[in-house]
Amino acid sequence: MKPALYILITILLLSSFARAQNSAKEQAMNFVKTLKVKGVDTIICYHPYCTGGMVIITDTTKCQVNDTYYIIWADQGKNFLNQFDDCYTYIGKVNQANTIFKLLKFHFNQIKKEQIKRVSYWDVYKGKRQLMSVSIDHSCHGNFTFYIDSTMINKRINYFDLETKFTDAISENTGQRLNINYNYNQHTYLKRLLAEAEKLKKIKFKTFLPN
Repeated sequence: MKPALYILITILLLSSFARAQNSAKEQAMNFVKTLKVKGVDTIICYHPYCTGGMVIITDTTKCQVNDTYYIIWADQGKNFLNQFDDCYTYIGKVNQANTIFKLLKFHFNQIKKEQIKRVSYWDVYKGKRQLMSVSIDHSCHGNFTFYIDSTMINKRINYFDLETKFTDAISENTGQRLNINYNYNQHTYLKRLLAEAEKLKKIKFKTFLPN
């Protein structure tokens, strides 16, 4: 696909989405559907978000951004990137960073099987050695949806589970305990995938239409 043709198609698609609805999720999902209809067989949806009530207010329009979605897709040997949020529709661009697609190409079977495991530790509770798990209600997440040919796979990564090495014991034996899943989580392809996806936030886009 020639760059000029790609930009024209993207503008037409995104302008129709902006007229139809404002939700970042709706725009992103409709864009995925359109790509699939056009025969694109490798699509990644990345949705980073945090629980706990933090939002972003844009400087120029004072619009409140609650959600941002990134759609990364491949067509005829080129990688493309689109961004959607609640305030603007962005012109997509050719994405030169193809590490994400390399990870999928060579490690997709492992990625399908992997899960980031919960923070867990061994402790003595009521006189018995037990495996304890810890969770919190305010964390950041990176959600992936992979559309590879006819396969759709969802992966959710909780930063608390991924990054916590030690946790406070919840028992009569107070103190720090080692998260027994820390080393496993640190060596997953999901962690590498998340690190590459986070780089997308640094890419500068041109805004096309306010939603």
